[in-house]
Amino acid sequence: MKEKEILNIIYDSLDEFNQMNPDNKLDKEEDTQLYGKNGKLDSLGLVNLILSIEDKLYEKTTSKISLADDKAFSESSSPFHDIKSLANFIDKKINEHKE
Repeated sequence: MKEKEILNIIYDSLDEFNQMNPDNKLDKEEDTQLYGKNGKLDSLGLVNLILSIEDKLYEKTTSKISLADDKAFSESSSPFHDIKSLANFIDKKINEHKE
C-alpha cells in the first residue's frame, strides 16, 4: 500500500472524528499532533481513531491489522504522536503482516 493510500485512510477517519467532535477538529496535515504532549486526542479519542483506521485498513487489505498492540506502546517514540508517525507505523505494520 502506498503512503498516499495510507494517508487517505487516516484522513477519512479524521473526517469521521471531526464530524462527531466539531469543537475539537483535527487538521488533515502530516504534522498534526494527535496524542501525547500538545496532542488533541485523549485516550478515548485515540482508541476511536485507531478502531476506525483498522476498519478501513481491513476494507482495503482484507487483513486484520492491529495498531494498538504492546509493540506500539513500547516504542521509544510514540507512533500516535502525529499523523506522519502514524502513517509510517501503519506502513510498517502492513509490511510485517505480509511476511
